[in-house]
Amino acid sequence: STYTKRLFVNPSLGRYAFVGGMIASAAMTSALYGGAEHMTFSAELLTRLGVGAFFVGVGASMQKGCTSGHGLTGLARLSLRSWVAVPLFMLAGILTATLSKSASAFPPNPVVEAGLAGRDAAG
Repeated sequence: STYTKRLFVNPSLGRYAFVGGMIASAAMTSALYGGAEHMTFSAELLTRLGVGAFFVGVGASMQKGCTSGHGLTGLARLSLRSWVAVPLFMLAGILTATLSKSASAFPPNPVVEAGLAGRDAAG
């Protein structure tokens, strides 16, 4: 994103404090509410997260805005750029998840699995 890019191009204590605060608040929230104990942090998952974050940052920089900005503000403003970008974001996400089988990096949901097993048995 532009903000992250400015950390390296035009660094300042305030920018580092902002990013550090986001990281610290995520860690504190996870510790207080037990947000991540069910996840297994494998090398594969961390690699996928890192590569994904890199491409999100590059895409946000290339498209002059992030997915949320285009989806919320850009569409509401009837921006042509956003009306082109948002469907392309969705298509890229669907294709990536389908082709990479990325859902396998997360533990299965027993409620969904039970529902699918019941539906198949009733078939």
